[in-house]
Amino acid sequence: MAKIANVALTNTFDFWRGQTNIVFDRLSQFAINNNRLYSNTIVANNVLKSLGNTVLGASGKRAVVNGLLSANGRMTISTNLDVTGNTAANKATVTSALTVSGNTTLGAAGKTITSTGAASHTGTATISTNLTVSGNTSANKSTVTSSLTVSGNTTLGAAGKTITSTGAASHTGTATISTNLTVSGNTSLSAGASNTFINFNGARLTNYSEYANSSVNTGSSISVSDNTNFARYTVTASTTVTLPTNSTNPGASPAVKTLVLFFKQNGTGGYTVTLAAATGGTIIYNNSASQPAVNTTANKRTIYHCMKFDNDNAWYVSQSFIDA
Repeated sequence: MAKIANVALTNTFDFWRGQTNIVFDRLSQFAINNNRLYSNTIVANNVLKSLGNTVLGASGKRAVVNGLLSANGRMTISTNLDVTGNTAANKATVTSALTVSGNTTLGAAGKTITSTGAASHTGTATISTNLTVSGNTSANKSTVTSSLTVSGNTTLGAAGKTITSTGAASHTGTATISTNLTVSGNTSLSAGASNTFINFNGARLTNYSEYANSSVNTGSSISVSDNTNFARYTVTASTTVTLPTNSTNPGASPAVKTLVLFFKQNGTGGYTVTLAAATGGTIIYNNSASQPAVNTTANKRTIYHCMKFDNDNAWYVSQSFIDA
């Protein structure tokens, strides 16, 4: 800035000329040119307003605002943002995406993090206390690609909701189902379908039915399958019926196997039925040295009950029903 020229002046005017030049010297240091101001420290006792784009904090510097910092437009922070003191959750709004690298803690004690869209996490998410999901949630919004480990008591599925697994659900501890368990499709229990042993620990079974094989024509000989408990035959010729070799599941010892044999003569009748034990076994009849004969009259029925212990080679057989 131009200064007042040195001319012959009165002492009073010369005093004020000197004071004015001091002010101009200070303004020259503050105004580098007509478009830029420079100062080590600017103190605004009331309000500091910037009408255009403003840069706060040079490279390696920090902009510190002890009061309220409001950005009505867009504020970009290239390095660090430090917030101290009480901060309301609605003061920070991310309209598109928030990317956080490194270890990050969101939500102070007693605070809630709310997402109106989808929360996606590509790394490891650790929940130390509770995970609460409210509102409509699609099953495909939560995907576990390897394993999900839950410790403690955990409830999955609200009232009227269904948990569906397209793969295998494995549980190494105790699974408690308080209402119903529905299994559709092929289901295997224990080692194999014909080698299943279920221990109910004294629990009662009510209102159940056993599986009965379809009626089979005997021919001249037939063998009863090891995994059969009720066999129904139509006698079409004088036949020999061989009882099973195994009494029960070998892994369930001690155990006992019961077998019901139902015979019905065909429309011709006149055929005999002879029971035989498998190789190495015997048959002992109830209060008789020989087998009680079947009714050979056409369409007449005869029933035998058989029992065998897993450590006994003998079948114990009694004739429980015969048509008059």
